[in-house]
Amino acid sequence: MKAQSPPAKLAVAPEAPAPSAPAEPALPPAGPALPPGERARHIADAEAELSYAERALDESLRNPRPRSEPKKKPAVKAEESAPEPVTDTCSIACTALASMRRSADFLCRLAGPEDGRCAQARARVESARARVERAECRCSAS
Repeated sequence: MKAQSPPAKLAVAPEAPAPSAPAEPALPPAGPALPPGERARHIADAEAELSYAERALDESLRNPRPRSEPKKKPAVKAEESAPEPVTDTCSIACTALASMRRSADFLCRLAGPEDGRCAQARARVESARARVERAECRCSAS
């Protein structure tokens, strides 16, 4: 009589992870983990981005543009179509405000919440938020 071997185990493939949203761009480590010169460069970049977004916001509110209806385009393949550019005042202002917030958050993460540059960046964002609100724009995260 032959000895019975144990029943074969079925190999089960590991479950694939669920697709996730695209990863945020990698941020350099905050605070003292960066060499001082590199941290200063990133802070300067964040300040420049904050200023750029603030200028875009100011320009959009200074020269209001009505929301335009999307133009009807002939049918094209999905890969050939490009998104419509954001051209109305509130869309531009809200996009710029969101960019200002991200820049201020990044600056504060690098410089520290007690740093005067952080306080100044937060004050600029708050001032911009108030201007957007006075223009009666409804941003999703204001």
